[in-house]
Amino acid sequence: MVARHARITIAFRNLKEAITGTGINRLSNLFVLTDKTLKDLLRLFSLLLYGFAVTPLTCFDAAAQNAMEPSASTQSSVRLQLKWRHAFQFAGYYAAHEKGYFREKGLDVTILEHKGKASPIEVMLKGGADYAVSGSDVVIERAKGRPVVALATIFQHSAYAFLVSKASGIERAEDLAGRRVMIGSGVQDAALQALLRRAGVDDEDLIRLQTSFDIQSLIKGDTDAFNAYITDQAYLLQKAGVQFNHLLPKHHGVDFYGDTLVTTEKEIREHPERVKAFREASLKGWEYALKHPNELINLISGRYNTQKMSWEHLSYEARTSQELIQRFLCLSDLCTRTDGCTSRRYLRSWALSLRTAPSPG
Repeated sequence: MVARHARITIAFRNLKEAITGTGINRLSNLFVLTDKTLKDLLRLFSLLLYGFAVTPLTCFDAAAQNAMEPSASTQSSVRLQLKWRHAFQFAGYYAAHEKGYFREKGLDVTILEHKGKASPIEVMLKGGADYAVSGSDVVIERAKGRPVVALATIFQHSAYAFLVSKASGIERAEDLAGRRVMIGSGVQDAALQALLRRAGVDDEDLIRLQTSFDIQSLIKGDTDAFNAYITDQAYLLQKAGVQFNHLLPKHHGVDFYGDTLVTTEKEIREHPERVKAFREASLKGWEYALKHPNELINLISGRYNTQKMSWEHLSYEARTSQELIQRFLCLSDLCTRTDGCTSRRYLRSWALSLRTAPSPG
């Protein structure tokens, strides 16, 4: 514990120096050395500011929850800002809404799809939302002095990666030198920046292109590497018959957290019980969503499908997400330990149910 706190202290100092220095490039160099410390920092922020560690999903005490359930007359309206458009990526929040978990906690929740260029944290800090789904960049924002607090990490590993066609001959991050690479310049792309730095590839080594957010850029050959979520755009490549590789940071020693539920210091200070209730209902929703993936796919298809994703596309997203979410998930009816275990038998049956379930209609 002493060693970890010492490492965190050093990281805080270096993080502040990086942020006040040359921005994202220096910051990504820092993360190459301290991606484990990044997770320590996330835990420390929540311990100091909210009183519990940022953890994988945990089991629920149903009796304790029932004792805290408020009456319908005490419903409190809150807004949750997503980091992208509706997809299985946010299935747990849809489940919490549709199964009444938010309502049981006295919450009337509006789920906001991402629009425009502002990040979820920016939207939240400007008063457009009370909670947001962000990523490990919450640490960067916090170190900049912004009053944001991490509540829970849903994706234990980031799904963000470079997608490349096999025909390009790119197999390692080092192979990106001299190639056309689509990547963002903001803190949201810190994991990919760190991957490049770890591989010894600097900005001047790349033909850097502004990302189009359209996988057709890779399919049409407009770029050699495309920044994307392997849980989503990889399906489109597969559907188009394009053989591809993905360069996932965690396979190259850069293992950031993925989607993280965050809020503001103001929300915690003024509504501590509401924050606790929102977190508990959200995690209960994720527990349900991961136990009933096909039901959630049908729900998204019917009520939240603004991207017009096919059932097969959503199934692919659910199946690939489970490796990034469920590895440390402890489900209340399957746990034999309380340290984040998951039944291997359950994981196998969960994946099998997605592969064999028929597409509706």
